[in-house]
Amino acid sequence: MNVKPLELHITQDDRIAVIELDGPVNSAHSPKLRKAINQVFSDNILGLIIDFNKSEYIDSSGIATLVEAMQLANEKKAKVVFTGTIHDHSRADPTSN
Repeated sequence: MNVKPLELHITQDDRIAVIELDGPVNSAHSPKLRKAINQVFSDNILGLIIDFNKSEYIDSSGIATLVEAMQLANEKKAKVVFTGTIHDHSRADPTSN
């Protein structure tokens, strides 16, 4: 089965960063998201918006990555906001058979 990769589109304006997710946030792709989150917080941002509008799936490792983002934001006295919806709620993990 051909697994769609996770693409990240990162923008930053002043001290607010936006990470737009395009693809599944699963155990194969969570490290990529984690690295991007750590990178934007290293720039001393005040807020991070994670946009799920183009993401179709998130598993427990993806949720753990989001929890880590919230913990990192708390340490940095910053905020994390999640926006958008996960599309296609009716399917199980699209990467499994």
